[in-house]
Amino acid sequence: MVVIKKEAEILNFDKAMEEVNKIKDLATNQIVNHAVVIALRSLKEKGVNADFDFRLFVDIMKEFGSNQELLKQILLGKDLSWENDDTEVISDCEHQALSKSKSDEQTNIILYK
Repeated sequence: MVVIKKEAEILNFDKAMEEVNKIKDLATNQIVNHAVVIALRSLKEKGVNADFDFRLFVDIMKEFGSNQELLKQILLGKDLSWENDDTEVISDCEHQALSKSKSDEQTNIILYK
């Protein structure tokens, strides 16, 4: 396995925090703020070995945290796995993204054996 050292950095942190401060819904704001604290703690403890786009992270957490019905279902222990018939159908775009992600992982595994 070949390891290439690179200076990694946290990207768009200030823009991410601006987005967090714009969240008006208290529950979503708290979820995103807690996720930010956990992410920062983890990055500090484990270090960063690849660029980390904090704005993207906050956008993802905003979307996740704003779906309070989904969060209730998760906390109640409902099985919301993709295979469960009770969940919404994943859009074609999401399927493509998941497929690409899996094929990229397989490619990486092959390249780094």
